[in-house]
Formats: sequence, C-alpha cells, structure tokens
Amino acid sequence: MGIRLVDLFYSIQGEGRYAGKPAFFIRFPECNLFCGLEKPLKPGNYDQEYINNLKSVNAGWVCDTMAQWLSNGFQIDINDIVDYISRLSSGSYNIVFTGGEPLINRSNILKIIDAVNSKNLKPYIYEIETNGTMEPIEDDSISYNISLKLSGSGMKRSKRINGNIIRKYLLLKNTWWKFVISNINDAMEAIEIMDEYGIKRDSVYFMPAAFSRDELVKNSVEVIEMCKEFGVNYSPRLQIFIYDKYVGV
Repeated sequence: MGIRLVDLFYSIQGEGRYAGKPAFFIRFPECNLFCGLEKPLKPGNYDQEYINNLKSVNAGWVCDTMAQWLSNGFQIDINDIVDYISRLSSGSYNIVFTGGEPLINRSNILKIIDAVNSKNLKPYIYEIETNGTMEPIEDDSISYNISLKLSGSGMKRSKRINGNIIRKYLLLKNTWWKFVISNINDAMEAIEIMDEYGIKRDSVYFMPAAFSRDELVKNSVEVIEMCKEFGVNYSPRLQIFIYDKYVGV
C-alpha cells in the first residue's frame, strides 16, 4: 500500500502550541498556494527563483519548504512508515502531517493514522499543519496548526482566506492559529481576521518572517513586542534557529 511523500524525519516541533516537543514529520507533496511567487518553482532553482520573484508579487516572504513539496519525492509503503515510528523513543512524541498542504492527501493521512493506531503506537497527539483553506478531518486526536496567510504572502485574499472553512475549524477541539509577521501591517491584518471570525487571541501565535537564522534573530524582538501589545502568543521557529536553512532535520 504505497503512497508518495517528499520527506520523513524525526525531530522536534519548531512552531506553535507544541514547539520543542519531539515529533515525527510526514511531509506530503503539493500545495494549493504558492506564497511569495507568481508561479511554482522548478525544483533545483530555489534560491535564484526566490531572489527573482520576491518583489514581483509584492511579498514579504516566500515559502521555505516549496523546493521540498515540489520535488518528485518517493514511494513508500505505509507499513514501512509504521515500522519507522515503532523504532522511535518510548517517550512522548507527536506525529506531524505537513507539506505543502497535507489535506490534499487527506485519504492517505487517514490510512496512516489507522495503521499507527492498529499497532498501539498512538502518539501524544497527531498534528496537521495546514493553511486553513481545506476541509478539516473531524477527529479529536488531531490538533490543527493553521497558518492563515496574510497579504504579505503575495496571495489574493480569495485564495488564502475561506470564511466557511475557518468557521469549521473553530468548532473543533484542538485548533491553533499561526501568522507569519513581517511588520506591523501584518499584525494589524491578522488582528482584523481574528476579530472578523471570532478567533480567540489565546489560541493565536505570531512568528517572525524569516528565511534564515540571521533574519529570524533580526525580526524576533519586533514580533515579540507585537505579541505583548496585542495579547497573543509568540512562536519561535526552532527549526530555523537551530538548523538555519536546512530542512528535513
């Protein structure tokens, strides 16, 4: 029973509610958004395309995993995924479905969850990292990390904000919201979205826009001050702080 993935690794969660917790990441291909770019990148041209296209869409940042979820990836049997998980630490860990937009592959997510549970390997919690534009899977064992995109992503609002879908997420038990913040305008836009849909501030995380460790350090203090001003949580981006531009670690 093979499925296509682009990455599979054991690390720590870098962002949001469970930042710092050991986590097994399952990265799917494909996304319905192309943040920072007018069109998808071609694998292998990431750095140059990033430089060439950033201004053309008036974006404040570009997706830092695009090169991965646009790659051809690999086929893997679900039983092999379960076997990998079975060899993890016996302690507490999460299983994180990410992308791209993992909910494009919702049927495979459900197959993996069923296979893991059938072997009594259920993690502390399952996490799905989503952009909040696709229907959720209604399951109390799943925690949603919803990274709603702001105008700084270069995407039109009609593509990145779906009010009907947002309201469905608000009805779920474990829902957390993240916003990438480049400047005060991003913060104000995030607050407007939160107020429009009734998103509680104690469930929201602001995190600095950053493509590298240097950018992260540079932008963190300003974003922390915004968190204090607006009463939302600050999210580190531990994967960037620890590993800089490396991914899959």
